[in-house]
Amino acid sequence: MMHRQQNCRRGFSLLEATLATMMASLVAIMASTAAVDISRGFVEGIAEARMATEFRVLSQSLRRDFAGSLPESRSGHPKRWRLVGKQLVSDTELQLCFDSQLDGTANWSGSDRIITYLLDTDTKRFIRNDSVSGNDFVMAENVSDMEILIDSGVISLWFEFSVGDWQREFRFATSDLP
Repeated sequence: MMHRQQNCRRGFSLLEATLATMMASLVAIMASTAAVDISRGFVEGIAEARMATEFRVLSQSLRRDFAGSLPESRSGHPKRWRLVGKQLVSDTELQLCFDSQLDGTANWSGSDRIITYLLDTDTKRFIRNDSVSGNDFVMAENVSDMEILIDSGVISLWFEFSVGDWQREFRFATSDLP
């Protein structure tokens, strides 16, 4: 009886292994490229949301102060802490004067409440200072530039936010004091 020897191989040839490795590498490169593109969109969305949120907080504080009064209690005198003056100290600093004497004039010292908004260019923070309480509040971070314009009865504050490689400009505008 003759034994027939079957010709079967075990494993892959060098050519098959090389082709499989190249195809796996191509799939891995395509997957990583897609992941980078998707994550870039997420990072941009996070940066945009952060800048918009910081501007929203900042603008709410400005709206409250420019509304005309800072009542300390509901039963207080309606003319106490009324907004009576503004002063542009520098390109990045604005002061608002709230009257404490009920005389309707800005004294800029003493018992009047002075609210100072300023940009700290070293830390890129927009800060609100209250002279009566002595508190400093960081209203926004990542403010790379700011410009204050007072023209034709309108006060405009331009802010440039930057987070990473992304920048965005915002504008706050309100009517000037009478």
